[in-house]
Amino acid sequence: MQGTVKDSARSSKTNAKGTNNTMSEPVTIALAGINGYGTFYLNPLLDESEKWGARLVAAIDPTAAQSPRFNELAERGVQVFDTMDDFYRTMTADIVVIAAPIHYHLPMIRTAVEHNSNVLCEKPLAATAEQANELIQLEKATPAFVAVGYQWSFSKAIQSLKKDILNGKLGKPKRLRTMTLWPRQASYYARNNWAGRMKTDDGQWVLDSPANNATAHYLHNMFYVLGDTLNSSTQPQSIAGKLYRANPIENYDSAAVRVTTDCGADVFFYTTHTVRRQRGPIFHFEFEHADVHFNIDGDSIIKAHFSDGTERDYGDPNVNPLNKLAAAVAAIKDGPAPVCGIQAAAAHTRCIGMLQKQLDIDRVPSDLIKVDQLEEGNTLTWVKGLAETFETAYNNWSLPTGILSK
Repeated sequence: MQGTVKDSARSSKTNAKGTNNTMSEPVTIALAGINGYGTFYLNPLLDESEKWGARLVAAIDPTAAQSPRFNELAERGVQVFDTMDDFYRTMTADIVVIAAPIHYHLPMIRTAVEHNSNVLCEKPLAATAEQANELIQLEKATPAFVAVGYQWSFSKAIQSLKKDILNGKLGKPKRLRTMTLWPRQASYYARNNWAGRMKTDDGQWVLDSPANNATAHYLHNMFYVLGDTLNSSTQPQSIAGKLYRANPIENYDSAAVRVTTDCGADVFFYTTHTVRRQRGPIFHFEFEHADVHFNIDGDSIIKAHFSDGTERDYGDPNVNPLNKLAAAVAAIKDGPAPVCGIQAAAAHTRCIGMLQKQLDIDRVPSDLIKVDQLEEGNTLTWVKGLAETFETAYNNWSLPTGILSK
């Protein structure tokens, strides 16, 4: 089903990069991708969009009919399109929210901003560093903004921490570490035709991995909190580490890396999908005058312990994950641009590019690979000793050693 009246959804487009053109009418939203993670946006946009002063006007998804809420779309005046090009032939919107797979991010962002729509794109920014650089140049040539949905960056907790870092309250950063051990079953890799792949069947880069998908938030977060403005991240300079593959996939399913950054602090990141029990994210950030800790398996609060004996509680960064949508809508109404945009998100994408180009993927020795049989024929592949190896490396601020390093 397609719309028939050009500009049937009013679009302001004049307020994208911090201009001050307050809008009294609802911000119009087109949602690209309404299945999978798209439901994270679809449900609140259908149920409570008025609280942000917004209105969902279009859904863009060739598999839209698979959505449990598909029949409601027409009832609520939401028009459905297979592609972005189809959408822009008859309509427009103030903002396009992109919840589509990684390899669609670049072309969808390009199409949206070329039509002067603002964008909120889910993480990661793009598949490759070259694509990120293209988007940086593209955004410079348009009045539209591109926000990237790393929800921690939009949280009150991370914003408060970053402001204290920028104000010098914690002193210079020394080193940061984060660990996220998230098991994923065989069904996770079978849910689509690009999971665990380097490229799609038609040759598009996807570079799907724990570090570039499920746990990308936490690698990005370390770059982001060290950026020298609220809208920027520190940039990766060099990388060392280990990549491992246990599942029958193209790319890696475990990574332990040390990244040097342009602000002088080293970033350590440990992530895997091949463990039996979930742990993390947990992090520990060292500064001159304070240590900052977070453990989602504990009280889930970011806390700073200062060298003078004082403490500060920054709160839970997981509160209000839809802040990113609220911030994007608010930016269109009265500015400024959202804090996490292309410049902030590009550091993560550049790091992934360095990792993929410079580190080999080691196949885990077969005697360490275990497979648990689960319900309904599902399985979980895990690596004996990997969780303990990564936890030891995390605690020691080091890269893994032992049998996994062979």
